[in-house]
Amino acid sequence: MIIYIFLCRRVRNRWGFAIANVMSGIFLVALVCIPADKVWLKILFSVCGIFFSTASFDTNYVYTSELFPTVMRNAALGSGSTVARIGALLAPFVHQLGDMTYPWVPIAVPGVLSVMSGFLILLLPDTKGKTLSDTLTQEETKKFPISKKRNEL
Repeated sequence: MIIYIFLCRRVRNRWGFAIANVMSGIFLVALVCIPADKVWLKILFSVCGIFFSTASFDTNYVYTSELFPTVMRNAALGSGSTVARIGALLAPFVHQLGDMTYPWVPIAVPGVLSVMSGFLILLLPDTKGKTLSDTLTQEETKKFPISKKRNEL
């Protein structure tokens, strides 16, 4: 994790978060393609996937805190945590998909979702070097400077 902290300082939290999601998904999907007799390669890809998954999890809390103003920060982190717990509740059912369909499906589904979420993160704004907002009004004036002028009239 210490390695990834320094990487995020260089490439920004948004890019670090996106890279971690995409890479963990790629390693999961690549696990499907590795033959069963190559145990050392499966272990290597699993450890790399866990590394990037952990990096994504930790970067998520930092980046989410930077996105929202202070008055909404707790609600945003709580909502994200709730959605994550819903995903954890659905995990056993995704595991059962392997029994109903193909054995590689329980690995591929989270891998593909992780890659997709990594690319969707790039649609979010970059927060490096920007001041954090305390109120919704400050956040609105950053995004819509015309509304600030309208309020002054």
